[in-house]
Amino acid sequence: MLILLIATANGFKHGLDSESSFMAKNTFALYPGKTTKPYNGLQKGRQIVFSEEDIDFFEKEIGKMVKVNVFTPIYSILGANIVYEDENTIVNMFCARPGYEKIRNLTVVEGRLLNKTDEIKHNKVMLIPKRTAEYLFEDESPIGKHVKYNDILFEVVGVFTRKGNLARERVVIPFSTSQVLFNPEKTVTDITFTVDGITTMQQSEEFAKELRELTAKRMNFDPSDEEALGIINSVRTAARTANILSYINLFLWIIGISTLISGIVGVGNIMIVTVKERTKEFGIRKAMGATPASIVGNTILESLIITIGFGYIGLFLGILTTEIVAKLLVLIPPDKRFVKTFMDPTIDLPVAVNALILLIIVGAIAGFIPAHKASHIKTIDAIMSK
Repeated sequence: MLILLIATANGFKHGLDSESSFMAKNTFALYPGKTTKPYNGLQKGRQIVFSEEDIDFFEKEIGKMVKVNVFTPIYSILGANIVYEDENTIVNMFCARPGYEKIRNLTVVEGRLLNKTDEIKHNKVMLIPKRTAEYLFEDESPIGKHVKYNDILFEVVGVFTRKGNLARERVVIPFSTSQVLFNPEKTVTDITFTVDGITTMQQSEEFAKELRELTAKRMNFDPSDEEALGIINSVRTAARTANILSYINLFLWIIGISTLISGIVGVGNIMIVTVKERTKEFGIRKAMGATPASIVGNTILESLIITIGFGYIGLFLGILTTEIVAKLLVLIPPDKRFVKTFMDPTIDLPVAVNALILLIIVGAIAGFIPAHKASHIKTIDAIMSK
């Protein structure tokens, strides 16, 4: 039971890590929303919209506040129908500048990434996820082939994998290309960037507050109006996830140790009953010259046989169960799972072995206490016992 409970905690830890790993740990994103408070003579309900001029402003001003590693505006097209010959699939299209792969933890497995030339020349090129490539192209290499979106052909230049379990696959095209082809209003879905030097939750909260004040001043809304601007703070998200996991771990460890103690108490009760039934035998053995130490040693040996034997069986069955569940979860697509934040419920072998060693030590103690007591009963009292 302890093995299964610890593995369950690990399963949630791995799942939550995977869910949050689609974005770099030091990422911030600004999402324009709708005002819910009147401000400076303006009515509430005003839609905040980022423009091309705002992109340059934020890139410059945020660079003054903190060291920025990657900065990109993003224009999102949700539910894009991508077609290749007779096959088609629905994906989300993210239009971003080069460097987006570092923010979203994309790894190219074939071809190349988007580059500055693609962005400057508005090239109609596309990165596609591996699973989408397998669906559209089967055994063919997609590099150099063309897919169609809105009757516009895009050359596939790269295939990538990503971390995290997202509900829908995403393709990536240059941000400048999207502005020319699909976005005549030149609006921006969000502005996303990674930074250096912000590592604690307090630092991230202070920086997020500064971002809100900067944006409120630029877009003319009340800084306290949280609906006017959404801010993704991956540092805060990671800290909160860690807190949740620590509570889950603590809860399951308490249950697991309680279960372990129950097993130890069971072994102790067995040994008490066993020793009581053998009291007369101990008396006869003492009469024949057996020492108290030999009686205690034999009893502890029996206790160890019980704890080691059944402890090992429990260890084996627990690890076997977790490995089977882990293998089955790999076969189920993330979007088909009943619980998406649960994966790889395995346990580290040192933890399992330490639990077994703890059980053996306490099992030996459980055998020693009644045996030590019985070994010091007077020989005549032990022989005459019923």
